[in-house]
Amino acid sequence: MDEDLLVSQERDRLLDKAAKGKAFRDEGIEALNCELRQLSISHRRLVDDGVSRSVEQDSVTQKMTKVIVPIKML
Repeated sequence: MDEDLLVSQERDRLLDKAAKGKAFRDEGIEALNCELRQLSISHRRLVDDGVSRSVEQDSVTQKMTKVIVPIKML
């Protein structure tokens, strides 16, 4: 199974649990960590392609920043 798909499924499971009011602080952090891993996978793919895609890389960097800030706040 694709690593990106596995991370996505784990994130969805954690967010689903949070939506049902069963999530605790640690599960919120785990959901954010899943999002960060998914963004990291996307970034790695861009680097592995060896193609200069500065617009896409900037987008991934912006998303990573949006995920890291809430993790620090928890």
